Amino acid sequence: MFFRAAFSIAQRRSTPDGVVGYTVRDGVQRIPEAMAELLEHDVHFGSVVTAITTNGHGAEVHCAGGAVYAARHVVCALPIGVLRDLSIDPEPEASQVEAIRSVESQPVTQMYFGYAAPFWNDDGHAASIFTDGPAGMLAAARHGDHPEEVTSFTAWIMGPNAKRLDRLPEREAAGTVLEAIALARPASAGNLEYLGRKSWSQDPFARGAWAYYKPGQISRIAAKMGQPHGRIQFCGEHLSRNARGMEGAMESGEASAQAILSK
Repeated sequence: MFFRAAFSIAQRRSTPDGVVGYTVRDGVQRIPEAMAELLEHDVHFGSVVTAITTNGHGAEVHCAGGAVYAARHVVCALPIGVLRDLSIDPEPEASQVEAIRSVESQPVTQMYFGYAAPFWNDDGHAASIFTDGPAGMLAAARHGDHPEEVTSFTAWIMGPNAKRLDRLPEREAAGTVLEAIALARPASAGNLEYLGRKSWSQDPFARGAWAYYKPGQISRIAAKMGQPHGRIQFCGEHLSRNARGMEGAMESGEASAQAILSK
């Protein structure tokens, strides 16, 4: 959280006067989509990777449907929680296996809301709020043409609160969060419309949000976790040094690409 605050401050310092901030038109999903459009070959969607084999000459990626892809090098960008279910042959050294199996990812569940009226104008508070309850962080999204226009809200629920909500039926979980928001700011009562939720912990292709280290793990296994293994280069936000999330994923991805190009 401290890094996130420092990163936001650094962003604001680099923006011209009068600029509130920057976002991606039509959502940040457009970034990987635009990158994919620049590739020489098509991206193969719907292929679930089950195993990677490597030797001195190359590597093979095996998929659940029976497809096998061979290459001189493989860049494995799977999240740490998904990576531990992958078969790697030959198996990495013990310390790297320990890192893959023991580093955890933050449980995060997001709930999305529309709104009927700008209730934040009534209570005089900012549109976004932080709570220590089931609502977590209620963040105003601004995906319109004007940077100050609030288009929707996302509740970021983390840790034990996310795990508890994931065990509830969807409508009951939504009601719990709406009640918590209304308790924190009564002006929101009746103004928010539940649109849907996303549990990153329950997503089999994510298994959580950003990775985090427990006491003692950084000194013992952090340096080993992303080491190349045969012809496999590992990357992902869990291997970044300067950021988490998308920025961290791009940081480690660039490092993997440079490592291959330098050979």
